[in-house]
Amino acid sequence: MDTINRHSPAFSQMEESERGWGLFIWGIVMRTLSLISAALVALPSMLLAFPIPDTGQTKCYDSTQEIICPNFGELFYGQDAQYGPNLQSYTKLDENGNDLPDDTTEWLMVRDNVTGLIWGMPIGYANWYEVQDGYIADLNEAQYGGRSDWRLPTVKELCTITDKGRSSPAINTLYFPNVLSAFWSSTNDGGYAFQVNFITGETNPNGHMFKDSQPARAVQGGQCDFSGNYIDNGDGTVTDAFTGLMWQQNSSSFYGTWQEALDYCESLTLANHNDWRLPNINELHSLVDYSREANPLIDVMFFPDTIGGYRRIYWSSTTSDFSQNEAWYVNLYGGAVSYLNKLYYSYGGYYLYMRAVRGVLCSPFGDTDSDCFIDCMDNCVGTNNPEQQDSYPPQGNGIGDACDCEGNFNSSEDQDVDGSDAALFKADFGRSVITEPCTGESPCNGDFNCDGDADGTDASLFKADFGRSSMQNPCPMCVVGQWCSYQLPSQKEGT
Repeated sequence: MDTINRHSPAFSQMEESERGWGLFIWGIVMRTLSLISAALVALPSMLLAFPIPDTGQTKCYDSTQEIICPNFGELFYGQDAQYGPNLQSYTKLDENGNDLPDDTTEWLMVRDNVTGLIWGMPIGYANWYEVQDGYIADLNEAQYGGRSDWRLPTVKELCTITDKGRSSPAINTLYFPNVLSAFWSSTNDGGYAFQVNFITGETNPNGHMFKDSQPARAVQGGQCDFSGNYIDNGDGTVTDAFTGLMWQQNSSSFYGTWQEALDYCESLTLANHNDWRLPNINELHSLVDYSREANPLIDVMFFPDTIGGYRRIYWSSTTSDFSQNEAWYVNLYGGAVSYLNKLYYSYGGYYLYMRAVRGVLCSPFGDTDSDCFIDCMDNCVGTNNPEQQDSYPPQGNGIGDACDCEGNFNSSEDQDVDGSDAALFKADFGRSVITEPCTGESPCNGDFNCDGDADGTDASLFKADFGRSSMQNPCPMCVVGQWCSYQLPSQKEGT
């Protein structure tokens, strides 16, 4: 397996004049910090668990220029602007975290209403280490915005505020003014740190962490990666339980131009689904795993075809606003996000492939229990269970062990299934109508299968677990209602 080559030709052949990495930056505004006292109301911590934000692109293009968006079956159908959920949305905030109107001229923070992340307005300027030891440390010491948990964003988080429908700068300046350069991210491999260029929207590594001074913007909020909670569906598809997207497991068997990539994904039928499409650049970027120590930077256990053969660049459905004859791509050999001429099928020793996506598969979004599984994919909402264990009955029942009561009705008193539990079940057995559904505050009623009575079918469910003397995953409260509210994975909407 190849080691990472951060300076491959695919990264470096854009001319410096095109990159336009300006140096017009705000410093840390100490006057602003002095206005914020420790008595400020703290903003609620929000975990980064959400559908992937939209790119911001609203126009359609052919291979060289803007066009009227095509209809189904026409050339260039299926591009970014024709699939537009999770539109970018921001709110300005004051020093207490209170919402401000969009036309306000003074604000200290911005909330991303899609991701829940809070972005600070002061901008630091230093090398990568000094940014964290100085700029970030100063914000936390001053309790900027009433918080002391500011940090440098990951490269994926920083990319969420780029607007691919704009360029020079590629960001919404109503909320983020004076952004004219490349910003540091926390993503690094010990020798290189990734930065996001807000002139073009590109993501590239910088190998001069020690000496190069670049701007930085702090972020606040819980931190999850965009991907990694994968499920192999066994039918040539992989579901990302964090984003709700379903991916084609093995990419196209051929490489091609951007138009060919659009056509391939729109015409694909796989696993009895025919609503596949070419992913936008934010969706495609979610597959990159920057924690890997060697190329390709993707989970090869779930996407094995990315190992060996040609080095692969992957097309997205998003056109570059900076250069409309080019479209965005992701390079899994290094993790760069940039754009190439739409007529290319290879470049600098790399070949342009396509991997289709469909979704979103379920709703609602959000991560109630902060375990990096969105609620509609979580097998036990309300309990932090990142392992998503499902061993009861032994073959699994679609409900996480953290939510299975396992017959231990009196779980607040003991952790076994014995006569005391049988007595509780017996007291309700034979009732033909369950008048009070099981909740955390009321008896479980013995209605395991939630059909409104407690009868033989419920007894068989209880009997299967009776005699267990130890609960490896004790039920925090007996909420048999979970049997009602969950569906087996194969029954979930859209699958």
